[in-house]
Formats: sequence, structure tokens, C-alpha cells
Amino acid sequence: MSKSKLEELLDNSPGNYDNHYHGKIQPVMFSNSNNFGLCEGNVIKYICRHAKKNGEEDLNKAIWYINYLKDQSENKSFISVDRFAEDQRLNFLQEQIANLMSYYKSTGDVSILDDAIKLIEKLKAREYGDEKIIYEDDDEEGD
Repeated sequence: MSKSKLEELLDNSPGNYDNHYHGKIQPVMFSNSNNFGLCEGNVIKYICRHAKKNGEEDLNKAIWYINYLKDQSENKSFISVDRFAEDQRLNFLQEQIANLMSYYKSTGDVSILDDAIKLIEKLKAREYGDEKIIYEDDDEEGD
């Protein structure tokens, strides 16, 4: 029986899921299939891996995310990409990736994710010297 595309992605992931989790249904699969946001997904991740990774620290992180969700349910406010980028001192590529992810979330346009991957690869090349990646449009920042 052939593997699903997600199973192939997980087999080739940068992290080794087998070291932190049990079974074949990974927390990311469960969280995504249930439309969980980052906070809900992190709660699932931390409660699943605590025994094999960071113990009590992971359970404390799960509690922190739940408390954050409780607070946000009462005090939800919108944070623009521009405001976030300024606060985090994001560089041009990081800000563009944040914009793409925001656009993807609002439209569901999966093709945007390919653009995000290209920018992340470009960021990797710039930050970590991966000379194998060459881009034709390398002048969008005016450098």
C-alpha cells in the first residue's frame, strides 16, 4: 500500500517524529484535520510528546497556550502584518513570508504556499549560505 503525501512529508521531515511521538497519526495531522490554530495545535503537540522530550516543561507550555487562548477569547485584537513585522524586526523576506501566510489564511489559495516555500528557501540561502539556490528575481529589495 502506498503512503499518503502527508506520510511521505512526515517521513522526510527535518525533525524525527519517532523520537517524540507514538503511533502513526502525528499531532500535526490531527491538529490540521480538526482545523486547529497554532495554539490548539501546540497544546496537542506538547501533551503528546512530554514523556519522550521535555517532561514537565512541555506540560507547562501546554498550560500556557490554554491560558493564552482563554485570554484571547476575551481580549481578541487584530495584529497587522506590518505591525508584527515592525515589532519583530523582520527583514524584507520574513515580512513577505508573513504576508503570504496571511493571504493564504484569508483566501485558502494553496498556490500561495509554493511562493512561501520559495521565499523561505531564499531566506535560507541568504542566512545560511546555501549557494545551491539561485534566484533570477534577486533584486526585489533594491540590493
